[in-house]
Amino acid sequence: MSSIIETICFTAPAWTANTAAALLCYFLKKNHPSIVRPLDGGLQWGGKRIFGDNKTLIGSSVMIAAGWMVGTLQGDGTAGALMGVFVLAGSLINSFIKRRVGIRDGGNFFPFDQIDYALSTTVLLYATGTAPLFFDWPSFIAFVFLFQLSVNFLAFKLGFIDSFICKKRSFKIP
Repeated sequence: MSSIIETICFTAPAWTANTAAALLCYFLKKNHPSIVRPLDGGLQWGGKRIFGDNKTLIGSSVMIAAGWMVGTLQGDGTAGALMGVFVLAGSLINSFIKRRVGIRDGGNFFPFDQIDYALSTTVLLYATGTAPLFFDWPSFIAFVFLFQLSVNFLAFKLGFIDSFICKKRSFKIP
């Protein structure tokens, strides 16, 4: 049980980075849409957008910055920023795949929309040799899945989104 708690604490920069970027970008799109620009600049590959409108320069920056901030609070800002980069990688890969298979920007890709960054963080932690011995990756992926569903459910109940599974469908600030 302690390895599960250590894993959740260790990966706090990852799940914080993902949530912070989504919340900030949705708020900015509603209130200051001119500063929220697509990361792919509208470019296409194979006749389809590379990432879509929901992957933005500001969101990418926030993922890395939020990871760094939480990592700094934990004593290692560099590791936190690296996790932010891992989160960004998972999010971009997920969006790229969604565009290739014809899922519209913001469309549902359950359960990958909920765990894309957990998968990329896990793979990249092991690939870079930075996964600690206590890292319990199945618990991390399960935690992220449940955490994302809980956040979606809360946002749905508060009236911010129209669907509790597909959180990106229609975000609105009441």
